[in-house]
Amino acid sequence: MNLISLHNLFGLIAVEGAEPGDCLVVDILNGILLDKMPWGYTGIFELENGGG
Repeated sequence: MNLISLHNLFGLIAVEGAEPGDCLVVDILNGILLDKMPWGYTGIFELENGGG
């Protein structure tokens, strides 16, 4: 799994017109929890296991 391109809370986010190296400011105004998974987790991964 490539964890570099995923947002920790909401998954992959695409911004039309953005290019690698651009600096973006994102305000997350709302998030919806799934009824089947009302929990989450986070972790720290070694670089060779997808961390960075």
